[in-house]
Amino acid sequence: MVCSKLFNTFLQKYGTNTQAKNVHMLKGSADFVLPTFVVEQRVDLVVMGTVARRGAPGWMIGNTAEQMLDRIDCSLLAMKPDGFVCPIKQST
Repeated sequence: MVCSKLFNTFLQKYGTNTQAKNVHMLKGSADFVLPTFVVEQRVDLVVMGTVARRGAPGWMIGNTAEQMLDRIDCSLLAMKPDGFVCPIKQST
């Protein structure tokens, strides 16, 4: 229940809540539940927040979002948090 309260608080900033018809909170591992949801709901676009907390520092979009590229048949928009600094340095 803590997660749904936090999610509801977040959504209220944008004028909606967890009871809205177009808001979904899925339970389970994203790499399993998201592809099924995308097919069942005929989703055109998945928007994911991503911070790449594990693995090689060079991951551009994050592990979960990268895994989704091979598992969903729709567009994926990966959003980095404010203040994110890319760990990859441009060579000169």
